[in-house]
Amino acid sequence: MTDHASTVKERVKVAEDMHEVRANLLSGIAAADPEHAAKLKSQADAVVIEEVDFGGEANVLTARFPEIQAANRNLAGEIGEMLSAAPRTGDAAIDKRLARFGRDLGEFRDSLPERESEFVRWRGDRTVSFGESLHAFAFGREWITASFWQDWYGVLPLFFGSDTNNMTSLTAMVLSEVVSWFAIPIYAWLLVQGFRETHSRVAYGLQLFILAVVCEVPYDLATSHKAFDLGSQNPVFGLFVAFVVLAALDWVASRYQKAMKVLLSVLKLTWICMLA
Repeated sequence: MTDHASTVKERVKVAEDMHEVRANLLSGIAAADPEHAAKLKSQADAVVIEEVDFGGEANVLTARFPEIQAANRNLAGEIGEMLSAAPRTGDAAIDKRLARFGRDLGEFRDSLPERESEFVRWRGDRTVSFGESLHAFAFGREWITASFWQDWYGVLPLFFGSDTNNMTSLTAMVLSEVVSWFAIPIYAWLLVQGFRETHSRVAYGLQLFILAVVCEVPYDLATSHKAFDLGSQNPVFGLFVAFVVLAALDWVASRYQKAMKVLLSVLKLTWICMLA
């Protein structure tokens, strides 16, 4: 059935490509001279476009329902035999996993009649409403296509995964990373504002340093599972280093203001000369 559905899909794709080829040939006739226009018209008429009978092709699939039903009965019987002969290992953890596997297997067996009913009710010519399309696009996990390279799933399940493929942690991590991009300039602006408005820059820097030290142990435990790790430090240390740089620049600017103006002028002139 999969092979047949794949073949039908490929035939439809080829027919769409042939429609496009014919349209391109016909569109060039208007700007062509009579001889070339006649050649384009001949080539367009020679393009063969298959008209796929979806109803007939669907009947080929639905006609195999008795065969599918018999296969499902055999499968259900074999699953029942497996469940009745499920082993017991004596290991609590392994037995728990086996019991869960047995429950999942039993649920799958019990769902076979409903899947058969869906197959019988399916109609290839049924109109899909806008609401159904939107719901499937957002939440659906049963967009089945006869292709190994084009399988569609709902947007939310892609972000957060299913029962067997949990993507919630990865999605939360990516969203947190994006939020951190906005947080950095906000922290930088707050740091500069505090540097300008504080009554004691020494106390301000000391508070930043103490906060960085206090945050280091929880940060290391969360990132490396160690109480102390020199491999990386928490972001508050970055704020403290930025404070030290601000203080150094402010000190140099106030002590060597004239020298800094001359240096900046020389650098500006050098830059202009390099661009000329």
